[in-house]
Amino acid sequence: RSAAIVLGCGEIGSAVALALHQAGLAVVLVDEADPAWHRRGMAFTNAWYVGTAELEGEGACFCASLKSIPSILARRMIAATTWSWPGVAAGLDPALLVDARGRRRRGAEVLRGHVPVTIGIGPGFVDGENVDVALELGADNEGGSGGPRADSADAVDANPPVGDAFSHQLHEPVVG
Repeated sequence: RSAAIVLGCGEIGSAVALALHQAGLAVVLVDEADPAWHRRGMAFTNAWYVGTAELEGEGACFCASLKSIPSILARRMIAATTWSWPGVAAGLDPALLVDARGRRRRGAEVLRGHVPVTIGIGPGFVDGENVDVALELGADNEGGSGGPRADSADAVDANPPVGDAFSHQLHEPVVG
């Protein structure tokens, strides 16, 4: 299975991780120690506090070491960790990196060029500059700036052309 790294275990990051997992990718969810835990049951945040979490029938397990991530992925679960995403990427060679951390928690780092496909969700991302694909959220989601909403006529295509361009890279096996 191809691997994907999702940054941020909040509602948006967890929804992205769940969708990628259900699409057949091996998903590692990366966040800081003691992430915000304001909406229990709506995200995989429980994994950071009690070791496991479940969302829509899919499980996530906290991995304290990089060595434990491949065994969790082999069990068809989402791996949750506090390890740095570059450290995780070095061990898995992911095809996709999604930053869903939200404006307040995201640094100014350029993600583009570190993995084959990078997606930034929320304000501050620019197509072709700091990420390959930038998706803006509405004003009520993660502090967005009022850009196109998924239910608007101006919404970003849920299947952007970049997916086709990199689809061969999304179906390579997980290394490790």
